[in-house]
Amino acid sequence: MTLHDILILAKFYLNIKDPDNREEILLKCCNICYRFTAQNYLPLYYSETVAVNNGIVFFRDLEKNIITLKKVTKPDKAGARYTLHGDRIETPEPEIVIAYTYLPDETGLNDTLAYGGGRVDARLLALGAAAEFCLITGLYDDAAVFDARYNDAVRAAQRRAGGSVRERRFK
Repeated sequence: MTLHDILILAKFYLNIKDPDNREEILLKCCNICYRFTAQNYLPLYYSETVAVNNGIVFFRDLEKNIITLKKVTKPDKAGARYTLHGDRIETPEPEIVIAYTYLPDETGLNDTLAYGGGRVDARLLALGAAAEFCLITGLYDDAAVFDARYNDAVRAAQRRAGGSVRERRFK
């Protein structure tokens, strides 16, 4: 799925037929929705092995823009000792594996999105982009409708992500 796929679907929802200056605004809205969804509703996960310099790993040196730290282990999957600070991790280990959620960078029109199928589809992001576009352009009633549809799609995607049902017992 690319940003172009989301743009086409959002243009369909908004009934925009010919290219004009609204397309650039809509492209920005697609990026806003993509990043907002990853940050607030359906996180993107990443794990990387990092060499530790002087006992410190700065978050700014990681490959992605970290949102939430999930796990720190040794490369052999054993637990690593570490101290978490606002901008860094301090550890006596020479190498660690850091698992975290991240904020994706702004995406170009033909770039592939980090949501590679599964729970987040083009429809979900297009509904969010359409809601953002309507809000920016002053179509507040339409924005409310698209926002409600977007929130319903997010809730459905979150249910798909869980995937487990509690065991039931009958007496």
